[in-house]
Amino acid sequence: ADYKNISPVYTTDSSGTYPTNKWHLTDHNQTDVINPQGGTSARWDNNASWSGDPRDTTNSYIKYGTDTSNPDFAIRKYAKETHTPGLYDLYLNVRGNQKQTIKPIDVVLVVDMSGSMNSSVNGGTDRVGAVRRGINDFLTTIQNAGLSNYVNVGVVGFSSPGYVGGRYGPGYVKTDLGSVSDSQKNAINAMLSGDFQGGTFTQQGIRQGAQMLANDTSSNKKMMILLTDGVPTFSYKVETSSNINDTVYGDTFNTQRIDEPSDTSEISRPYRTTSGDLIRDTWAATLGEAKIAKNKGEEIHALGIQLTADRNHLGN
Repeated sequence: ADYKNISPVYTTDSSGTYPTNKWHLTDHNQTDVINPQGGTSARWDNNASWSGDPRDTTNSYIKYGTDTSNPDFAIRKYAKETHTPGLYDLYLNVRGNQKQTIKPIDVVLVVDMSGSMNSSVNGGTDRVGAVRRGINDFLTTIQNAGLSNYVNVGVVGFSSPGYVGGRYGPGYVKTDLGSVSDSQKNAINAMLSGDFQGGTFTQQGIRQGAQMLANDTSSNKKMMILLTDGVPTFSYKVETSSNINDTVYGDTFNTQRIDEPSDTSEISRPYRTTSGDLIRDTWAATLGEAKIAKNKGEEIHALGIQLTADRNHLGN
């Protein structure tokens, strides 16, 4: 990068010419030695005195770079009297900085907005508030770290059809991927301010999150983070499946939802896929949807929000 030299401003009067923004050494009463302050051309540091010990790596540096709180490099030049009259020691200190290679990333948060997240139906635990605060703090941390231009965040909120997203809606709402600006943070917070109600259609949330990542054509790393408080209570009917280490994964799905088993993952009418696997709960479809997303190169993590057990202890 090209850097423009930052020169001190000087004052000339009957005493001579000296830096307008100056500091004196506190050692040995060297009041005749006047050195220029550090800081930037826009704002000097106003530090009027210090010891002049060259081992000090903080005082009177002129800072270069766009972020003066973490400058690309800093330079300090100053003089000290020696024991020989008219002879001075001159110091030139250069302080560098470590450069980091930051790889951009796209993150989609898939958020459970089902009714069980509300404190009124789960014994008083405010899972809704925990999610809202956690996501807002996550976005603020990215901003405060100066990484807003390197992290794109989108959110999918899922429930069950007819609850979030409108009375006749698909059961999800979303805020598309965007860099973590104030406007993006406000949009996400506004989306999550809606009512949390309905069932837990986790497969739909994963599907929409994967689609959001797939729609972004950048070469950024892709990551999905699922936040939920319990088991999936909705899923699509599995048509074909794979059995891997005694775990059944759905490969393809019908648009028909199976019998939506209330507050458990167990379905009342088990069935077999055309591949011959027995489907007894919503996990096969949910895990299958996650496997499809991972096979596309998307990284998936799940974060439990004060998890509750499956009423029939299936899939745990």
